[in-house]
Amino acid sequence: MRPNTSDNFWCKVNKQSGRYGSNGQFPTECWEWTGCTNRGYGEIRFYRKQQKTHRVSWILHFGEIPNELSVLHKCDNPTCVRPDHLFLGTPKDNHTDGVNKGRIHFPSQKSRRKCTEEQVREIRRLYSNGISDYRLSEQFSVSRGTIYSMVNNLTYKEIA
Repeated sequence: MRPNTSDNFWCKVNKQSGRYGSNGQFPTECWEWTGCTNRGYGEIRFYRKQQKTHRVSWILHFGEIPNELSVLHKCDNPTCVRPDHLFLGTPKDNHTDGVNKGRIHFPSQKSRRKCTEEQVREIRRLYSNGISDYRLSEQFSVSRGTIYSMVNNLTYKEIA
């Protein structure tokens, strides 16, 4: 680590944020990353590669992160780098944490269905007649990915 890497990191941390937790009930006293972010998470160049700032904070305070583990947030604040708000866990732990905290939802397979059987048949017929996935997605108000999966029998397999 270069001598000023730690200084470069801490100069972009606001320890006075007073942000409220995801439950909205109490201040989490998170230490907020104020530098660059990507998909909500802070990022910084560290050890010659771009890394998430909560991982860098863990390394600076506790040392290396075992390969199979992730650094998770107790506070659910992706920009938080406060060490006592972080903990190690497996990808499965991260997923379970997201479900338990309401960040990840699992609607039933049926409730995820966007089209009726008649619509699926019509989409497949129109597609086979040369109508583009773009036009079909606009007409039926579903994503192009849904159209792709449908016409390639990746979804709605039971509908002939």
